[in-house]
Amino acid sequence: MLQDPVKKVFILAQILFFSASGISFSQSLSKREIIQMESDAYRHYRDLDFHEALPLYLKLNSLEANNPKYIFPIGVSYLYFNKVDLAIPYLEACKNKKEIKSASLDYYLGKAYHLSGQFDKAIQSYTEYKTFFGHKNTKQYKKLYEDIEKEIEYCKNGLTLYTFPVKVTISNLGPSINSEYPEYGPVVSGDEREIIVTSSRPDTRGGQRDFHTDGHYFEDLYISTSNGKNWEPLLRMSDSINTNDHDASVALSADGKNLILYRYTNDVLENGSGDLYISNFHDLKWGNAQKLSFSNQKYWEPSAAISNDGKTIVFSSNREQSIGGTDLYMVVQNVKGVWSIPVSLGSTINTSRDEDSPFLMPDGKTLYFSSKGHNSMGGYDIFISQLSSETLTWSKPENIGYPLNTPYDDLHFSWSADGKRMYFSSIRPEGYGDRDIYTAELIKEDVNTIDTLRTQFSASVRDARSQAAIEAIMKIYELDNEGATTSNIRQYTISMEPSAANSIEFSIGKKYLILVEAQGYKPYSERLDASSTESIPVEKMFSMVKDE
Repeated sequence: MLQDPVKKVFILAQILFFSASGISFSQSLSKREIIQMESDAYRHYRDLDFHEALPLYLKLNSLEANNPKYIFPIGVSYLYFNKVDLAIPYLEACKNKKEIKSASLDYYLGKAYHLSGQFDKAIQSYTEYKTFFGHKNTKQYKKLYEDIEKEIEYCKNGLTLYTFPVKVTISNLGPSINSEYPEYGPVVSGDEREIIVTSSRPDTRGGQRDFHTDGHYFEDLYISTSNGKNWEPLLRMSDSINTNDHDASVALSADGKNLILYRYTNDVLENGSGDLYISNFHDLKWGNAQKLSFSNQKYWEPSAAISNDGKTIVFSSNREQSIGGTDLYMVVQNVKGVWSIPVSLGSTINTSRDEDSPFLMPDGKTLYFSSKGHNSMGGYDIFISQLSSETLTWSKPENIGYPLNTPYDDLHFSWSADGKRMYFSSIRPEGYGDRDIYTAELIKEDVNTIDTLRTQFSASVRDARSQAAIEAIMKIYELDNEGATTSNIRQYTISMEPSAANSIEFSIGKKYLILVEAQGYKPYSERLDASSTESIPVEKMFSMVKDE
């Protein structure tokens, strides 16, 4: 679904300076025809209409290969379409072209490396781009500097997350669900016999493309049913659900009877609002979607999660109380069916960046959500947090790891009722086009020996040079027989105070990875083989080296 009600800004080289000398033209077209084609291509490119610009630039490049006037916008256009493998060769070729005076080349190349998981190269390109405006003391350049610093931080997080992948099986739902167009926002009924997704296809109700945002077709909701083995081809839902504007799937109750959806309209009277609606399935049809009372058209509220009993909703909003961008809020329904005043989930969950796409598990205490904050590797990553029954506070969010998370935006997902499968959208090389719908299932080893030892494990962290105590996060991952990290993870905060003992349970015969992270320091990791009680340390001191 739309991630911003305002026109998407895709950083462009506003003005490119090229050397016009030495340019020859193909004999198959006249010079006037080529100049007109160049003018049309640049006009579309300038207006962010890459759908029209790319074919023209590819045609021009076929007439005169490797001309910097053509290969730079081709690389940028492919990057816009998330085809990074095609974008990188064109952008790399531009590095050696003296005709290109655009500093944004380093940004685009950094972004392409970033999305392809080449984090070291991305950091280098981002750093080169940063030097262009790092010395400039205007508000605009300070913001650009902060944005690039954020991208570099994402890449450093990615280096760590890629090093310790989670062992999962990921499967594309296939051509019945996915197409060359974007599919995302999967919501699944409790019996997994019904799936509703959002797609931007030519057969959407209005059949028009939205040039106010990204040029894609307006979003509609589509539905499919399964016989337990295969999914039927997607069908566009009825006009009681879809409108001529943007309509997107948000949440589906476990019984498949209550559907929360998102609507965004460019209507001036609606102030370009994006709000949450609900539709009920009755008499074998979906009723007209009604706006939820707590969804305020003054704000942008793109996603929500509904509890198993339908009495609690967690939703995202950019309302005035938000810490930054969109935050997560909660409302509960009283016996009269009235929703409470929204309450923020607080600073443990919400950050100065965006939070979105909440999902509540049936226990009502396990929250998955997407965030650009915490330790994301780029854009949105998916995190998990647990609500304590005793303190009613949320635990520190954990990144669910690579390959579930990628350098792309990872959001719009739902879990099966039994908690074994996650349905999510992602851009992956094996996909059918843009975003596709996938399932992921964590691989768990069969454990015959359950002998465990709960021990008091004390740890401290110190600067390698000064030996000063520093605050850090220690994560303990259980490893499978092949040495890959599993879904079992425990996290502890090691403060600057004298080391405190944490009660930790180890399984005898298991292997573990201990990862220590501290702001401004290189991550430190080591493996622990709990083959016997003697091999489990009682006290540990970690020495951290600054990330310079």
